[in-house]
Amino acid sequence: MSVEEKINGILEEELGNLGFEFIKVKFSQRGKRKILQIYIDHPDRNVSISDCVGVSKSLGLVLDNLNEVSGPYNLEVSSPGIMRPLVKPGHFARFRGEKAKVQFVDEKGDKLSLIGEIAESDENSVVLDLKEGNVRIKFDKMIQANLHQQSIIIGKRKKSKKKHS
Repeated sequence: MSVEEKINGILEEELGNLGFEFIKVKFSQRGKRKILQIYIDHPDRNVSISDCVGVSKSLGLVLDNLNEVSGPYNLEVSSPGIMRPLVKPGHFARFRGEKAKVQFVDEKGDKLSLIGEIAESDENSVVLDLKEGNVRIKFDKMIQANLHQQSIIIGKRKKSKKKHS
């Protein structure tokens, strides 16, 4: 069992005990500092900032007692957000009818990215409904998947200049 698999198992168990769903963990580095980002969800409501703080304190104690993460690191706990990662077969079933962006490797070995409505899913694959028809993507070929919001606009609103007479 790899270090990542062991940490995933521990996080999933601990978060379940706290009443949260473990979405995913992401290891990264900013400068010399290691970052451990943990994404959580709640089955009945949105995740609040106080939820993230409480979970961070609980998981911090658990992770500090493990030797799996060596050296100092920052622990960040957050909700999945509007571009929610889809990492488990159950996530695709839960968000059936929503748009998703799925990156995967096709049978030729090429990396592709598709955006479509989640039409159906099972334990092995997801079907995206595209304008051109349906496409089945196996989970073992998937690189990354997220909910996709087409209506996101990022930018500043320009202030109008009023002329005084």
